[in-house]
Amino acid sequence: MVTNNTELVPVISKSSALLLGIAAVGVVLAVQIVSLLIVNHYLATWEVRGQFGDLFGFSNALFSGLGLGGIVYTLLLQVRQAEMQGAELRLARGEAARLLIKDTEQQVRVSEELDAIRRGNALTSITFLISYYEKRAALLRQQENSGRVTAAVHDEETVVAARLNDLRGKLDSLYAEAIA
Repeated sequence: MVTNNTELVPVISKSSALLLGIAAVGVVLAVQIVSLLIVNHYLATWEVRGQFGDLFGFSNALFSGLGLGGIVYTLLLQVRQAEMQGAELRLARGEAARLLIKDTEQQVRVSEELDAIRRGNALTSITFLISYYEKRAALLRQQENSGRVTAAVHDEETVVAARLNDLRGKLDSLYAEAIA
């Protein structure tokens, strides 16, 4: 499991870091000055002072080795952190891909639902118009049966019949589309 360790790292402002750095340099300089005064006071000749300094040669090598070890440790931590970030990135990409697939599937479902609504609306409109034209055709037939036939009634009857045929064809194609 990959965890985010950013909550554990304290945040230090730039001014605090600068003050901390100045304080560290000051402490190191103070220790150097005090050690110089002590060595000059207790060791009289340069020959004795040189021998005394040679006693600390191993300390120099020790601290250099510790510094190198610290650098190696820091590099290993950075590699580990980079691996963790890579794992988090892979998880995030996988999640993004999963969400994209889910979103695409949802868009397909919505598109299918909209097509069904469109067909339903078209079906409602067509059936309404068919009902209207069938009623109009029945009224025209009543006029024809009552003997009040004019050229306008006959023309309108032809137009109504053509529209009914057209609407029935559209209704058949909608049913075929819904079944397919």
